[in-house]
Amino acid sequence: MNFFKDRDCVTIVRPTEEEKDLQSLQSINNERLRPEFVMQMALLRQRIMKRVKPKVFNGKSITGEMLLELC
Repeated sequence: MNFFKDRDCVTIVRPTEEEKDLQSLQSINNERLRPEFVMQMALLRQRIMKRVKPKVFNGKSITGEMLLELC
């Protein structure tokens, strides 16, 4: 439980009504997605970015380079 102390849950609408589009969401333009979904995802991204805190190791914020070195 130390890794995810702050948890949250969000309900969003189905991205599209087309079943074939659901199979390839990563390659679909936002114009083909439901406007409600696009708006909800934008709000969720904003919410996440406001809450995210840098990871710290030995008192230092971890950069991408440091993470690679640790791995």
